[in-house]
This record gives sequence, structure tokens and C-alpha cells, in this order.
Amino acid sequence: MTHVTILQPTSNAVFTPAQSLHVAGNATGQGGAEPMLVDTVTVSVDGGPPVAASRTTVPHQHVPTVTFSVNVQAPVAAGPHTIRVDATDDGGHKAAASVTVIVAAPPGSGLTPRDSLRVAGVNPPPPSAGDWAAAIVKANQSPAGILPSLLDLAIWHERGDDYPACAREWVQVLAPGEDYDLDTVGLSGWVLRPELSQRDVPFSHPFGADWECMVALDPEFTGLLAAGNVVLDGDDGQQAQQEALTLHIPIPDEGLLAVETDGGCVPSALKDFSDTVRIGDRIAVFGRWIVDAGHHVDLPGGTSYRSEVHPPLLMAIGGTRSTPTGELTRIVVTSRPYLARQVYTTDIGNINHDAAPDDGTLLAHLNNEMDKLTRSDIWHAGLPDSTSIEVHPKIAAKPFDGVRLFRLSVRPPSALSHPGVQPAERVEVSFRFTCRSGVGVQVLGLDDHADVIVALNSVGYQAPPLPPRQPDTWTKDRLDALDPDSARLVSFEQIASILTLFTSPFGAIDLANAEHALAHGVETETYTVPDVNALDRAHAVPFVPVDQIPGGQGIVIDDSQPYPVFGFLEIRRIRPDVVVGS
Repeated sequence: MTHVTILQPTSNAVFTPAQSLHVAGNATGQGGAEPMLVDTVTVSVDGGPPVAASRTTVPHQHVPTVTFSVNVQAPVAAGPHTIRVDATDDGGHKAAASVTVIVAAPPGSGLTPRDSLRVAGVNPPPPSAGDWAAAIVKANQSPAGILPSLLDLAIWHERGDDYPACAREWVQVLAPGEDYDLDTVGLSGWVLRPELSQRDVPFSHPFGADWECMVALDPEFTGLLAAGNVVLDGDDGQQAQQEALTLHIPIPDEGLLAVETDGGCVPSALKDFSDTVRIGDRIAVFGRWIVDAGHHVDLPGGTSYRSEVHPPLLMAIGGTRSTPTGELTRIVVTSRPYLARQVYTTDIGNINHDAAPDDGTLLAHLNNEMDKLTRSDIWHAGLPDSTSIEVHPKIAAKPFDGVRLFRLSVRPPSALSHPGVQPAERVEVSFRFTCRSGVGVQVLGLDDHADVIVALNSVGYQAPPLPPRQPDTWTKDRLDALDPDSARLVSFEQIASILTLFTSPFGAIDLANAEHALAHGVETETYTVPDVNALDRAHAVPFVPVDQIPGGQGIVIDDSQPYPVFGFLEIRRIRPDVVVGS
């Protein structure tokens, strides 16, 4: 029976008018003695003209399967819209599926002024002059033994210097062999292209696919951009550039910076891309400055890479909002509850113990897993050490290390009155922040704005327990449906297992065991982080003048939730002779 599954976009995903909308998924034909292949896949919006999607056949399927993808334009009109996918096999059998998406027109101009949210400070410089991003990736290749393994050779041939040939996918600029951010960097700028990724490799994303956006940096932070950032990042980069042009947001000559973090580690409020997070909002970030070794960039002088902040330790997003009492600036603050490391373990009982030994970065760990599948020599009685492939990423014992002090400045929208008109305006602030014990938060009123100061110290910080571990198995077909590139690591293992026929007297046993393990899938795990309400107004400080903020109020200590700190702040201008609500 012909069948269609839509993987992108997800139900009720939010888009802006005329935004490029990526539609992708898979379609199956009919198996049996006379299989019927999927011959056409088309996509239509609200019953409009169908657009043909590209198709890629998924090999070695009992039922003929294709993946499909196409970019269409989101409608201009705000509100719900229907995306329909139709598939027809070569026997004329048809199938259809649909998903509803939301188009939300940006309010007003959509652009929040620069001074509404900013950070100050000087970031450390890059480690060297020239193309430091390419140098970092080349200098941090996965270690090989005396002789490279067959898996090493296959990956080097396919990936070149890219991860996992480079030991870490996200290589810290100033501490390449570390997962903890020893030197956090800070930045502020404008939000472009916020979204939830649908294509991240699950073995390095135990807390779910990434929450991500692109940032048009303020000029003082462009030193964070690597040589590769000047090249737009595919369709997302093109869309971000168009958004910036529409809203007159200046893009630095050096390019855009991506900010990415595990989607499961972000409160649901910040996944609302129609209200809490809007294109043209301001963003302030402190976090891990990395080179993305997973994707190289072709430049006239050779190959390079982009830099990112991945993941942030502290992040604030917000902008101008209209309320019944007038305009205000609202920001939402969140922090990193857990940090997935880029080393793996065979001891799931010590997954979040830093002192416990690990099995190396991904390529080294996969080599060890392959060795266990194909170690059927005379010393092992002709039997392998393992019958499964397991990939268990370690989780850091604490989400950060060391002492960190962060300061954000938040200002209300521009003045209500003209110069010289009296009475003068008053600036008022309302806020609530929730934090774990050992975290300090202070809101400081300063004339026409407020500063939020957050102090973190890993010595006094009591980390939350890991959420319950949920075992998860990924087959090659399941990976292919997510993203064909994600499945290549499994195909590398198939190449290596087949070649064991020529390298081991027990090659037939090795091959059978390896193929059995691959058919079963790669065993890993996921964690569901408890959600929190970042806009919770219980125990919030109601609007008060910035010079009359009450001490000890609006800061809630709650160790039953996992985030170091989260919450909101609103700031507005009022005229004292006008009565407004709080």
C-alpha cells in the first residue's frame, strides 16, 4: 500500500510571510513479487498548484522507499495553512498526507532597537592570525593507532578533515580538547532565522535536535567570526539574509554567527517563534565559542569552517512588545541545564561522572565497537566480544565549570514624549527569575535602564540529577529517513565489516555478527528535560520605578527544576500623570 510521511515541517510550525518552507519526508510504494516504485511526489500549499519534489531511492528496502524534499514559499496571509504531499507509484496507486503550519506576520517593523538588550565586555582574541578555523580542525584529527583502521580509511576518504575525522564536531577555539567552556565569550546582536532543527545526528544529541538561530552581531563582537562565516549557510543562511534586508538589520561583512543548543534544554516559551522569540528581536549570549567541524566551507583560497556559540551557557532574547498599557521591552532568560560531552562510554552507570574513564571521541569509540564485533580469533574461541553497536555519549557532571559572572543591560522602548515636554517620563521594571541554590541573580536599576547580573560558581553549585535514561535504537533506515548524511557512519561500518572477510580467519563469523548488529541498529539513549515556565509571574516583582527595586524579591530558589537560572524581565516608560495597570 502506498504511504506518505511528512517529516518537515512539523505540525503547527510557525513561519513568516513568504519565507522559504522546506518540505521533506519519505514515501513507500508496494512490495511483493512485482514491487511498485514511487514515481512522483508533489507538494501543494492550500490546494494551489502542485510542485514536484526531488526523490532519492533508499536502497535495500523490502518495500520500495524514497525520501523527498522541496522548497516552497510560505503564504503571505497570516494564520493556519495546509501543506499537502501527494505520491503516486508506477502502478497508479496514490497516497497523500498533510500538515498544518502557521504564518505569523511580524508585528510593526519587527525590529527591536539595538540598545534594548546589550552586553559589554571584551572577548579573547583567536589563537592565531589567518584562517584559524581551518588550522584548528586540521590540528585536532581523531588519533589513529600504529595503522589506521578500515573505518578510519573509509571516513577519511568520504569526509576529509571534517568530523568525525576531526575528533570533535564542535571544537572549542581556545580549548580544542575540552567540552567544558573554560573561556566563555559574550555577544549581542539581532535574531534571524530561529528554528528547531530536524536533521541532527542523534548520537551526539541526547537531549534532542538543536534549537538554533543566526545572529547579526553588533560590530564589537565580529572578532568571533571565522573565515567560513562569510559564506551563507545554505537555505537557512539565504533566508536569514533576506530577513535582515527586509528589516534593515546590518549584517557584518564577516558574515552571520549561528547560536545552537540542545532543543530539549530550552524552555518551551523560547520555542514560540511567533511571540516570545521573533525575527528582529535582540539576543545576548554567553557560552562556548567553537568551530563547527561537521560542515566545511569552500573558499577561493581553500577549505575552511564556520564559528558558532554552541551551546550557550546563558542566553537572553527579547524585544519590543505591545500591551494594553503601552509598549515595553520584554526579555526571556535561560541557561544550560545539562552539557552533553563529545566522548563516549561503555559504562552507562557512570555516564555523568567526569572522573570515570571514557571510550574516546566518536571515531575512536566506533573503532572499538567494531573491534568487539569482529574479534572472533582463536584467542576468543572464535566468538566476538559483542553482538551490538552501542553509542552512549557522556554527560558532564555539571553544566559549567569555574566561576562565571554575566551582565545584561535592558532598556525600554524609545521615549514617549518629545524633548522639553513635561512631565518627565518614569522607567519601571517588573521581573521574576528562578534559580538553583548556588546561583546569584540581581536586578540593578540604573537611571533609564536595568542590568541583570548572574553569578555562577561550579564549586557551590549542586547539579540536578539526570532525567530518566530512555534507551533508543537507530536503524540505518530510520537514520536515512531523518537525514541520509546521518546514516553514512553506519554504511562506513558495513564497509569495514565486509572487509574483515579478508583480514580474519573467522571472517564469515565476523561478517554475520556485524551485519546482525547493523540490522538491529545502533543503541543509544535520550533524556527528556522537565519543562519550566520562563514567563511565570507568581512571586514576580510588579512594575516599580528602577530606582525603587525591592531587595530580595522576584528571585525564587527552586532546586526541583534543572536550570541554573531562567525567567523574564519587562521594562517600560510611563508618564506619572497617566494611570496604567501593572
